[in-house]
Amino acid sequence: MGLPTWAARLKAARHGECWTQKEVARRLTEAAREHAGIRLPARESLTRMLRDWEAGRARPRSPYPQLLALVFGFDEASLFSDSPAAPRYEGVEYSEQFDPEDEDRLVHAARQPRRLDTAVIGSLGVILAEQRRVEDALGSECLIVPVRAELATVEDLLAEARGKLRTPMLDMAAQYAQFSGWLHANTGRAREANVFYDRVLEYGTEVGAPDMVATALSMKGHLAWLSRKVGPLIGLSQAAQRDSAASSGLRALAAQQEARGHALAGEADETDRLLDRAVELALKSAERPDREPPWIYFYSPTYLTLQRGLAYRYLGRNGQAADLLKQGLGALAVDLQGSEWAANYIYQLALTHAAESEPEEASAVAMRAVTIAHATSSARLAADLSRLHGHLVTTWPDVQAVMDLGEALPKVA
Repeated sequence: MGLPTWAARLKAARHGECWTQKEVARRLTEAAREHAGIRLPARESLTRMLRDWEAGRARPRSPYPQLLALVFGFDEASLFSDSPAAPRYEGVEYSEQFDPEDEDRLVHAARQPRRLDTAVIGSLGVILAEQRRVEDALGSECLIVPVRAELATVEDLLAEARGKLRTPMLDMAAQYAQFSGWLHANTGRAREANVFYDRVLEYGTEVGAPDMVATALSMKGHLAWLSRKVGPLIGLSQAAQRDSAASSGLRALAAQQEARGHALAGEADETDRLLDRAVELALKSAERPDREPPWIYFYSPTYLTLQRGLAYRYLGRNGQAADLLKQGLGALAVDLQGSEWAANYIYQLALTHAAESEPEEASAVAMRAVTIAHATSSARLAADLSRLHGHLVTTWPDVQAVMDLGEALPKVA
């Protein structure tokens, strides 16, 4: 029998915070004193207990499940569920493809990894697709722990996979690692994200999947973009485009990402050339939509419009940038307009208004992003908006819209 799902989830929660077991013991002690008014055993004993819990040798008993959920900031039922899949979330519409039997099938497989079959692999794909929908609706933070626990289960299954099952299981493990990497990158955990992308490269190379290798290289380039490291951003994006066997959609994404790198470097001609190249690849992608991998479901001409607007903002073409960002945001599908990643473009639009000395417009647009930051509990987006407000209030301290924005920000900070 493999590691119990709740134990893998507990260990993933600790790793997600980069805490040692001793640090968790310290936090448990403080939480027990402050919130429950009780004293726990010495930290050495707590550390041994935590070691047993994470290994699945013992299951926490009251009051420890409540205290662990409090320390990690998760719902107790979610943290200690026996299902490898994340719990259902209110306010999220699930596709008709999703069937509770998919979760049941995965539970049984997690308990007996050697019973892996094609039905289990198919269920993993359905569950992952639903996780992506949840992330669009609720943001990345709430999925960090559940998806890391799912990935642990997937990798247990992969260790047992051989013969004809090895190839599809490698593909599925790579997809879960890629999604986990994205979740960590989008919540400011770049170091952990890079580790997951290394796994994607490993799995993609073993299975001989050019789409997955290109994705890993492109996502590593995305990490470089987040830290504004122009050299690796351009180089890794170029590498992601190099294999013509990778899908046109993936190469289009890498081309526009490279364009952003040249925009950051102030290279306007190369920026325009690569954006036009991305459009060419996008047209090829539209001719063969069946050739595109499921993890770029968000990709569309609208996405390229938003990316061109972002690149133009970096080049200082604020008027063009604002028009493109408005056009792209207006064309987004309804179920994506409130997503965390869409809010980044709303924030970029607010920046263009600020650059054009339009504080009222900048504040009004930023308020839209505030609503999404609150709904998705996005600390990264809240921090970006706080920095924007700092600039606005320094430059236009008496503008009412700027003051209103400042009043709204503490609700999501």
